[in-house]
Amino acid sequence: MGYTVSVTKHFGVNFQVAYDFKDFRGITTGYIDNATQKPVFYDSNSTRHSLSFGVGVTF
Repeated sequence: MGYTVSVTKHFGVNFQVAYDFKDFRGITTGYIDNATQKPVFYDSNSTRHSLSFGVGVTF
C-alpha cells in the first residue's frame, strides 16, 4: 500500500507500507545429540511475518 505526495508538478515523495506472510512446511532440521554424538533429524513447520516501510522519490 502506498501514497504519493506531489511537491511540484514533476516531483513527489512516495511512502509505502507492505506486509508479507510466508508459510514453510516440512523443513528437515537436524542437530547433533550431545549424549550419543549422533545426528538427529526432524521435520518442522514455521511461519514468518514481515512488515516493511519505504520512502521513494518520484519525478
